[in-house]
Amino acid sequence: METLTTLEHTIQIAQKYGLTSEHILGRSRDKWIVKARREVCKELYEKGMSSKTIGNFLNRNHTSILYLLGKLARNKKGKQVVMPNN
Repeated sequence: METLTTLEHTIQIAQKYGLTSEHILGRSRDKWIVKARREVCKELYEKGMSSKTIGNFLNRNHTSILYLLGKLARNKKGKQVVMPNN
């Protein structure tokens, strides 16, 4: 079975949503683009990529990736905290 590159994963998911890889890699916060971007993050994270590596690929801070993955939240004082793995 052939292993897909990071960009190939991104292109596949983008096409699933009727988007291009440029949409995923761009700065837009349109809900459909964010949904596709989240799926890219999830798939790459499950393949073993770190949030920092995914962030570098998507031109985003690693904490933005953690937030997309649902692993980052804010406590009652508004400070960001990493959620424990369940």
